[in-house]
Amino acid sequence: MLDLGFLHDRNNKIGCQVSYFREFVDFSKRLTISYYEEARQYFEEALEDEEICGDENEIYIFSEEKLKSIVQRYDRY
Repeated sequence: MLDLGFLHDRNNKIGCQVSYFREFVDFSKRLTISYYEEARQYFEEALEDEEICGDENEIYIFSEEKLKSIVQRYDRY
């Protein structure tokens, strides 16, 4: 979808070049990880409250269980 692949673009010059890789990854997470879209608006608050921290496993932070708990804790509606 984003890359023509080795057969059609052997030198990697035609396809998409991602300038802002972190934003691209965030966009991908928003589309593919359950509860990520809902929880991402609370990440700053969760960091301040130490609900999430840099010492946690980078995979667990984005698990459905953890993201759902963030939404449940911070969603005020």
